[in-house]
Amino acid sequence: MGLKEFAICSDGYREANPKYLRKSERRLVRLQRDLSRKKKDSNNRKKARLKLSKLHEKIMNQRADFLNKLSIKLIRENQSIVIEDLKVKNMQQNHRLAKAIS
Repeated sequence: MGLKEFAICSDGYREANPKYLRKSERRLVRLQRDLSRKKKDSNNRKKARLKLSKLHEKIMNQRADFLNKLSIKLIRENQSIVIEDLKVKNMQQNHRLAKAIS
């Protein structure tokens, strides 16, 4: 649950944080701007909304895929796994870290 590394194991193995939202942020902003400029109930607005929802879905799928692959890898390589208990909700109240943490 780090900002640089997603996970650090006791043997020194470090899994980098992929930051899928940050990588797609520029495209997200552009698609949201395009959507806001379209007339309501128009076909072009429906197309823009569909493009935006596909990008959100892609980011969601990338995150899920990363978590599944990492969890399977950790389960296969280790006998026991210990996780640090963090107060994520409290950490997200810091507006500078909220996007990086979530």
